[in-house]
Amino acid sequence: MSQTEEKHSNFTIPGSLTPGTEGSLERPTTAEVEPVPIEDEDCVVISSKCENRVKAEPENVHKVKANSVGLMAGKGSKRRRVSENPAFEEGEQEYEVERIVDHLRVQNGGSHYLVKWRGWAKENNTWEPEENLANCKEMLRNYHKKLKVCRSGSASIATPIYEDVEKFKESLGHPTKENLESLMQTYAATGCRKFSVPTENDIDNKILHLLELPKDRRKPMSVQEIKDDILKREFNFKRQEQLRKLHVFELEINALSPDKALIKVENLVDLEEIPTSFTYVHDYLPGEGITIPDDPLVGCDCQPACSPDSGNCCGKKAGATFAYGPDHHLIVPVGTPIYECNKLCKCGVNCLNRVVQKGCTVSLCVFRTGNGCGWGVKALQAIQKGSFVCEYVGEVIKNEEAEKRGKIYDKEGRTYLFDLDYNDGEHYPYTVDAAMYGNVSHFINHSCEPNLAVFAVWINCLDPNLPKLALFATKNISKGEEITFDYMSQSLRGNSSSGLESPSPLRTRLSLPSVENSEVCSPGSSELDDGSVHKILCRCGTRKCRKYLF
Repeated sequence: MSQTEEKHSNFTIPGSLTPGTEGSLERPTTAEVEPVPIEDEDCVVISSKCENRVKAEPENVHKVKANSVGLMAGKGSKRRRVSENPAFEEGEQEYEVERIVDHLRVQNGGSHYLVKWRGWAKENNTWEPEENLANCKEMLRNYHKKLKVCRSGSASIATPIYEDVEKFKESLGHPTKENLESLMQTYAATGCRKFSVPTENDIDNKILHLLELPKDRRKPMSVQEIKDDILKREFNFKRQEQLRKLHVFELEINALSPDKALIKVENLVDLEEIPTSFTYVHDYLPGEGITIPDDPLVGCDCQPACSPDSGNCCGKKAGATFAYGPDHHLIVPVGTPIYECNKLCKCGVNCLNRVVQKGCTVSLCVFRTGNGCGWGVKALQAIQKGSFVCEYVGEVIKNEEAEKRGKIYDKEGRTYLFDLDYNDGEHYPYTVDAAMYGNVSHFINHSCEPNLAVFAVWINCLDPNLPKLALFATKNISKGEEITFDYMSQSLRGNSSSGLESPSPLRTRLSLPSVENSEVCSPGSSELDDGSVHKILCRCGTRKCRKYLF
């Protein structure tokens, strides 16, 4: 062994060569080959000047030596033999690929090609990774075509190439939405435990190994395994993209919300994302031609704070009762108007009569329900009866505009319209529409046995037709329990027990009527009293469920 051979005898080609996967149009006759050193100043890449050429540049990223190499197919491992290095001249040198002689596939899924350089002897052939032959695509295609022709008529199968792998993938078809959602259900059933995701190279290698077999030896189980791997990979991509968008939405709403309480967003049910048409707002958004006053004319002079015994507090001035107890919990029945202290009041910020204006103090989670009700909201902590939960906000529009939107929403089988009907149940000038603009209340679902109720609250805006809508807990709510209110019996002036119902109750966020969520009834049916053709089924699942939402 020469000194040069001894010095570089430990060099190996990156990636192990897979035996039995090489193809060749000709073989060198050298009995044994030794490794070749790669120096930083001697490397080759594809030239941008013309096809099938490479150039030597000291700054090159690819460290592929342009020296002499021989290779033969032996019984053991493949080894390189060192011969005299060609002398590199200063400046740029170009080397033209004359032909591709051989190729081998490495375990990482890539391929190396034995290149015959134009103007150089066969002893100077080098092994190049496929990325170094980017300008030789036509030559590579011709090489593989010739290789198949050479092997035609033989009992062996031609070595599969990239095009074969892609054609096989196309033959399997792309995972459908149903396939992905089915896998999501399986994933959810496991508690969303982490699972291994096959890499693209893993899948390609499985396909290559399968294609190397005769068609009659390709087991359907192996094909199904590849389909499952492709499905897992596509599902992982969709799931990660979904989680990213949900996380961005969570960050946005917490940044926009002035409340101290945290709002989380999660979907452990399907691959649905938050509608992009929805904009998060934390207060009423005045519609066209509407001004919401924020300068009260009067305030109380209670000092240092108001109490149920205060004779001149805001609520009593308006003819109402004091709404809150010592723990800031509601102590009045549904339908009672609430007048909180405003910016003109002389009481301090810790006044018992300042609750809604301090914002939400309970952490909530917008989540995807598993009962077909779409998005919902659940408590992330225990909520005591009488606690303020959140406001119902949206775009404030005039009654005429609400009628127009209501007809559109009714045809779509959904609506977020809430009439501000406390002052006059028959003639209410304003409606809150939370379809496009809203806060966490936008996602709260209906229930025939709710744990929340809506109250009309006046603070700095004392217009009797423009109260705030505040949701309070009507019973103790456990951590993790979904929060709901009754869309059909909500009235700012009372509840169903008092016989007062809103003439235009808030309706749920539903998709177009379908076999799953609607029933077709004839006008005059015993189940209908309003001449409607469709009634939306209620999915609350409670014992007192009224069957139909509206």
